[in-house]
Amino acid sequence: MVTTATVRNPAFRRAKSFLIRRLLRPLRSKAARYFRRRLLDRGFDGTEGAAAGRALFLAPHPDDEAIGCGALIARKAAAGTEVVIVISTDGRHSERADEIGPEELARVRRIEAVDAATAMGLEADAVRFLDFEDGTLEVNRGPLREALVAIEAEMRPDEIFAPHADQHPDHRVLNEVARTTFAGTSNARFYEYPIRYWGRVPWVVRPPGKLQSMLGLIVDPIREWRRPPAMLVSTKGFEDQKFAALTAYDGEMKSVGYLVYEFAAIGWEPFFPITR
Repeated sequence: MVTTATVRNPAFRRAKSFLIRRLLRPLRSKAARYFRRRLLDRGFDGTEGAAAGRALFLAPHPDDEAIGCGALIARKAAAGTEVVIVISTDGRHSERADEIGPEELARVRRIEAVDAATAMGLEADAVRFLDFEDGTLEVNRGPLREALVAIEAEMRPDEIFAPHADQHPDHRVLNEVARTTFAGTSNARFYEYPIRYWGRVPWVVRPPGKLQSMLGLIVDPIREWRRPPAMLVSTKGFEDQKFAALTAYDGEMKSVGYLVYEFAAIGWEPFFPITR
């Protein structure tokens, strides 16, 4: 018999939560595969001409640019097209921080970012580091916007690539700041690139939390269903450079690679066009 006292028992609540997650796991996996398949089935091939266009790639953390755009960056680099990568945070609070400490991890990830850029065919000075502390973009929106405006004014890119808004707060904030900063003012073509779209619930963009998650499971799939088709750029001929860049982030890939490799290896990099 389940009594009120039993329901309030922490062990009972944990067991119930575990059981619910186990029951939902197969459904969640099927839904995630469906949304990935729909993303590709509805997309259009934009490979021709993708190497042209000076491009500004905005990354929340060191490794996001390689995960979402590695082959496109390598394609542009091979064509001699100007590319600038802006890495917003120092990445010090990833899972590896427990192993080597936040300060050392920030130093290591900066080195990895330069190695990844080199693997994609760029010079080291193509990478700009804003060095905001990992996880603090929300409270640094103003300085972040100022830094991005200055870089965009200096470069005058033809294309801007910002991260797709997902559950990670730094991804979401950089997306929002880029949209409000450039969508109505820059003449550049504007795209979002997925980072966590291969995760367990690729359509949910709201931050973790019981109410937010419930809303996300209901509202966010509708938004994704209605999203304009993605531009797909083939990775053919540039897979080695992309995976060399991912390998430069070897420590991160060992921690989160299970979220990355399946999607990163599909043969296409998808980009969501953002219209004014």
